Amino acid sequence: MNLIRFVLAMVNGVQLLYHHPSLGYQINFVLKRLEILHNDPKDLHRSSDIDIFLNSFCMWQRKLNPALDTDVMHFDHAVILTGLDLYVVGKNGRSVHKS
Repeated sequence: MNLIRFVLAMVNGVQLLYHHPSLGYQINFVLKRLEILHNDPKDLHRSSDIDIFLNSFCMWQRKLNPALDTDVMHFDHAVILTGLDLYVVGKNGRSVHKS
């Protein structure tokens, strides 16, 4: 339950930023679906290499998203929140950890 509250607080915080008068418009965020994964789905391949992991996530979420905008389960954007220690492989082939 604390995780759900944390995610909702983050979404509310982002929405507050997008309601700032300097933007000239109020952009509303709607959380249509929240999945808390306790196990890795078969098609989502976990890797500490951020490029591999994000590519895997993009392919996985694309399969979950109904093609038609009229489908109630269709979403415009998917976001992944992870506690994994991710890294980038630098030009020299070494792992680069960023905080």
